Amino acid sequence: MKKGFTLIEIVVVLAVFALLVGLASPVILGQIEAARERATKSEMKNIFQAIMGSKEKGDLGFLGDMGKLPETLTDLVVKPSGVLDFNNNHTNRVGMGWRGPYLQGFSTEDLIKDDWGFPYQYSPSGPSAGQIMSGGPDHDLTTTADNIVFPAYPPKTKGTLLVTVLVNGLPQPKYVTVEVYQTENGSESTTVLTKVTGTDGYGTFDFEVTQGIHAVKIYHKKGTSEVTSRTINVAIPAGEQLNAIINLTTSFSVEF
Repeated sequence: MKKGFTLIEIVVVLAVFALLVGLASPVILGQIEAARERATKSEMKNIFQAIMGSKEKGDLGFLGDMGKLPETLTDLVVKPSGVLDFNNNHTNRVGMGWRGPYLQGFSTEDLIKDDWGFPYQYSPSGPSAGQIMSGGPDHDLTTTADNIVFPAYPPKTKGTLLVTVLVNGLPQPKYVTVEVYQTENGSESTTVLTKVTGTDGYGTFDFEVTQGIHAVKIYHKKGTSEVTSRTINVAIPAGEQLNAIINLTTSFSVEF
């Protein structure tokens, strides 16, 4: 005849089980926290790539299309008020405007919160402009030890364009004008960056421009006559320098 468990045996088994659960709980909780941290870091990286694009893929992101950082992270999935859809109605048919959603599979609610369910901190201006911050496991940004910040340093939003103009094969003569057109809030800026060769010619034209595709116009002017030689489009990644050598042919005599 089989005997059942005694009350003492049941109590001992329960005590052992409780002890094992107690020992395992910190390990399980640690694994959960680590998984949340990995998920938060991955999400932050995806959000940042939507803002800045991917050089390897030839994508200049929200910044390239709009000429600025998003005001809020939700601008990546919902078009901001008063902004035009992406279009090519600009100088040399450069594309500008909102081309979102820049992230797929994100609701606006998910986009603004980390994996612990607490809001990210983000600003388009100030000392941490463009960085995405999470308070981490303790959900408190004032205790910095466990904060998660991506990228580690505020991103650069501008690059440098160096233009050398060859007129009839001669570099940087007199009477040359270079104009660079930029994107501002998804439309072509009314401010055109312009540089002109001086009376003794000019060194390389240099422009600091926001990340994006920019139309560059070159003129050769002699007296009262003006010739628009050509217009080209150049893509400028933030934090980088692009050297462009632009050739043009003119019927005017070339002087230095």
